[in-house]
Amino acid sequence: MQNKQVIHILEDDDLHRARLSSLVYGLGWHAEIYSDTSEFLRILPSGGLVLVRENPEGGAIEELLAALKSRGSWMPVIAFAGSANATTIVQAVFDGALDFLVLPISAPELLSAVGRALDRAGDVFAMRQRHALATAQVAALTPRESEVLAALVDGKTNKDIGQDLGISVRTVEIHRMNMLGKLGAKSSADAVRIGYDAINAGHLA
Repeated sequence: MQNKQVIHILEDDDLHRARLSSLVYGLGWHAEIYSDTSEFLRILPSGGLVLVRENPEGGAIEELLAALKSRGSWMPVIAFAGSANATTIVQAVFDGALDFLVLPISAPELLSAVGRALDRAGDVFAMRQRHALATAQVAALTPRESEVLAALVDGKTNKDIGQDLGISVRTVEIHRMNMLGKLGAKSSADAVRIGYDAINAGHLA
């Protein structure tokens, strides 16, 4: 792990913010501090890892990552809180946090959490690239071709698709052939993978 790793700390409590900053510097990293998400987003740094306090009612992680996505950005995020139950932790991870820590955080805990997050960040970034590519590919399809692709992802046959859409099997085959060409897919299985990535990116019904 590089000593110049930047940790962005989003914490509204001055004392906790100071303690976390001291911890980060003690590990040989650089800390940037923000009182809240809006201050962080105004600056919107281009790199590093975010350490953000989760709200007691949840939602802070989801809000932060949604705001980053709307700006075409993503950063690895570790959530923390003064206390947490299993439900809170699971929800934070579901919302996109790569790890969850409970205050007070020790140096070994933070070191391990950052290491795990950075290891996972590469996989997440690769997934985001696949989703972005799939989104661009699906955008080239006609509405009918998109429907055919979505049906293929659902495992439907040409006959099923034709019945659902009220068109002939031959017409389905034509749409399917055109769709494969536009996606640059070598096979239906390849198209299904692209469609699945597009669905996960929220760009295919």
